[in-house]
Amino acid sequence: MWPRTREYNPWQDLHSKSELTLGICPLPAGLQGLYFSDIEAIAITDQADRIGRRCVLAHELAHFDLGHRQCVGIGRFGAMYARRQERAADQLAAERLVAFEALLVMAEYGFETDEAAENLDVTPGMLAVRLRNLTPAESRTLDDIRKRFAA
Repeated sequence: MWPRTREYNPWQDLHSKSELTLGICPLPAGLQGLYFSDIEAIAITDQADRIGRRCVLAHELAHFDLGHRQCVGIGRFGAMYARRQERAADQLAAERLVAFEALLVMAEYGFETDEAAENLDVTPGMLAVRLRNLTPAESRTLDDIRKRFAA
């Protein structure tokens, strides 16, 4: 296991939001989680493993923290707004779950995504979101480290 850096714990975050209710239950195929803004509730599929639940919970909490509301099927642009909200929730969850300091350590060990994700306690998909959304400065720093260790 790689050294831990700043760590976001979505379970503690949920606990601090007493107005939210969580249910772990069967969900339709393809759905990992849902945030119901109208009743302030989160549902996570009972099919997810520990890491999957951690990532899904972080994503759904991001919807709550970003003030997202249901918009699919509402008006002409509902689907577009829903996609935008999903991207924003993914980005916030990835930033919370994968500290840049952890990415620095990952770069020193090499860039095997599946192994890195497992060591960072996130899904490969969540790690990919974090890596796709690096700031320019973060991207330059990681590139410099990879070049240094590749030599």
